[in-house]
Amino acid sequence: MNILPEKKPGELPQGVVLEKPPFVPRMVMTNELQTVARDVMTQWRNRKAFAPLLKYGIRPLHRLLFYGPPGNGKTMACYWIARELGIPVYRVLCNQIHNCYVGETEKAVAGVMDYFSARKEPALCLWDEIEAIFPDRAKQDHHGSGRGIASALTIFMQALDRWQSPTLLVMATNLPDRLDAALLSRVELRIEFAGPNEDQCEQCIQYWREILCDHGADEWGPLIVERVKEKLPISFRELQQTIAFAAREWTARFRAGPRSEKS
Repeated sequence: MNILPEKKPGELPQGVVLEKPPFVPRMVMTNELQTVARDVMTQWRNRKAFAPLLKYGIRPLHRLLFYGPPGNGKTMACYWIARELGIPVYRVLCNQIHNCYVGETEKAVAGVMDYFSARKEPALCLWDEIEAIFPDRAKQDHHGSGRGIASALTIFMQALDRWQSPTLLVMATNLPDRLDAALLSRVELRIEFAGPNEDQCEQCIQYWREILCDHGADEWGPLIVERVKEKLPISFRELQQTIAFAAREWTARFRAGPRSEKS
């Protein structure tokens, strides 16, 4: 049995990492992201105005669920929100908490929630692949690991019910149907991240054509647009990989220096 190591003062809880987001591109403003911008970000920018409502348990939206197939921007949306609000992003590695510490899942979850409950400064906490740790209890056994998961979920939900920290909690999953119903009932806003339509593809391509204008975008950009019209990519990630491949290929052909001759 692996035992959860004791946390030193100032250390992050086990299973939590402070993210250092890479380059965050301009997001294609889908209807779902427009909802996030209108409701969540506006409220968080004006969170001090909610002070008179706190005694009634009313505060800015802080329990979100991002769901949908992989590669469609759930994590990137968290980076974008954090950048726009000027707050750090922490990621909870749910799969690590569940798999690495047999019998210690409850303590790990409690440690994470206690840490963020005690924060005084705003932050975003992303619970990534949350279905790994909080699956539907109706489909679990009530012995061994199943009982531990149920206890961990109870701890998590009790913390949500009394949440007062200025931490925005985002739960992300590719498999929303596997989540526990009681957990879903506590979600304040559900945002689906689906694959791109043709218009969104063209917006994304145009953005990268502007960014990569010195890297052959006028040559490969129209070709990708035509390819998209024939067959939509299954995800935004696939589209960005196609764009990156085209830029690499162009750079290798036209910007790489001459190969050194073998002696």
